[in-house]
Amino acid sequence: MHTRLYTDILNKHHWVESVHASSVMYADSGMFTVYATVVPQHADDFVTVLTNIFKGLGRISENELRRAKNALKSSIHMNLEMRAVMMEDIGRQLILSGKVGTAQEFGRMVDAVTADDLLETVRRCLRTEPTVVAYGPIDRVPPHDKIKQRLGAHILPEKVVVRDPHSAHDHLL
Repeated sequence: MHTRLYTDILNKHHWVESVHASSVMYADSGMFTVYATVVPQHADDFVTVLTNIFKGLGRISENELRRAKNALKSSIHMNLEMRAVMMEDIGRQLILSGKVGTAQEFGRMVDAVTADDLLETVRRCLRTEPTVVAYGPIDRVPPHDKIKQRLGAHILPEKVVVRDPHSAHDHLL
């Protein structure tokens, strides 16, 4: 299974050398990041490509959602095999929620997530002021206000359309 960043960016745009997304959670906030290494003359193009990735999140297949959930649950279980990661996780859970959950509890939480939940989370992330950090030859990086405008919450639909590969019809959530 590959992410959309891999299939829709790295496989299609030779000028993108690397790209990945990550998130950090805090007790009262969080941070979602996209990191990319791009050939300088395509910096503006990358913002367009990234915007299109976010637009595409309005269509999530049932298979894609199931595979993402399975990958996350596998990651949770595999991380428990490393003591240092497990200790860091226990500390984070205690700080954020005051208790420590089991892998099975987290698995049930992951299973409860819907495509609509994901869309709302992305919408919330895109409503915030983006922070842009660029280094190297940055003369082709669009101005901050242009990036903010292009990544605005308006790029996502109000409801998620779930593609059912076994049906000729899409389902609106």
